[in-house]
Amino acid sequence: MSSTNKNPRVVRAARAVRGQAATGNERAAPATSQAAALLMALCPRVMQTVRNGLHQPEHAGLTLTQQRILRFVANNPGASLSALAGNFMVSAPSASSTVNRLARLKLLHVHTPADNRRRIALTLTSSGHTVVGRALSMGQQRVGARLSSIPPAQLRRMVPYLRTLLQSFQ
Repeated sequence: MSSTNKNPRVVRAARAVRGQAATGNERAAPATSQAAALLMALCPRVMQTVRNGLHQPEHAGLTLTQQRILRFVANNPGASLSALAGNFMVSAPSASSTVNRLARLKLLHVHTPADNRRRIALTLTSSGHTVVGRALSMGQQRVGARLSSIPPAQLRRMVPYLRTLLQSFQ
């Protein structure tokens, strides 16, 4: 960040990330703003740690986008092609070509539900579940390695707060 940045939100977020005390009007900023600034700084760093692990040899042959699509379908079994396209902000034809590649690799099952012949539903195959499970495990290991520098007692105190955060985003 440039030291000449005058945007108060940027300045406040930068101070919160660095753990510096608020000054002047910043003291009046609610705790939610400070927490939001810290989360906005933390999330990309955590995701980069996870993404770095997804480029390992165990995932050779799958692009990051393909891995993200598998994760989306794992979290949304039976999702439609249009829901997938909307989530990734791509056109239906673009999503369809990637889905077709994953189906050819026998990681996704593409089917038409009996109750709506115009809809395409997506589910993971057993191989798809294995790939997603392996990626999640690797991601947790990488994040865990980063957390290992935090004293165990402090980590135990953080867990309830992390659960509350997780619930607030569901």
